[in-house]
Amino acid sequence: MNKKIINSLSFIIIIILIMLALSLKQTGNIPKYKIGEECIYKNYLGTAEVKNVQKTGESALQASVSGGPGYEGYEIKFSVQVNDDIIKEWAKEFINKEHLFLLANSWYPGIKYIKKYKIKKGNKYNCNIKIIEKGACTPILFEIEDIDITDYFESIK
Repeated sequence: MNKKIINSLSFIIIIILIMLALSLKQTGNIPKYKIGEECIYKNYLGTAEVKNVQKTGESALQASVSGGPGYEGYEIKFSVQVNDDIIKEWAKEFINKEHLFLLANSWYPGIKYIKKYKIKKGNKYNCNIKIIEKGACTPILFEIEDIDITDYFESIK
């Protein structure tokens, strides 16, 4: 059964990456970079707002994944408002969608993490939006102030 869960999660991640690539491709303005180039980002200030916090079947499954965190996760959705009108069109289209909040290792946060960082629907946080200018790295990164995505205190080892 664990192998089925891992395969399912891998399939979902691949689908998400394909959807992201297709959504960027539709704009016709995808930046072209060489692999191995240094990645340079331009920073924009914005606000992230929590839209939804709920335990889903998928997020709860991570408790049973071999090598996983050992707790049921929660799906947190957020939106981002950017305080700058000079962002490129391809980036605006991606930013204006609802996003899934995950820890840096792709785990869903658990209830203790949610309580520690006081995450609830409607909360707003300052957010740094990094948009790639040069290189072949992740095109857009979000850094939400006061929330540490590498804080794995909740995992059971």
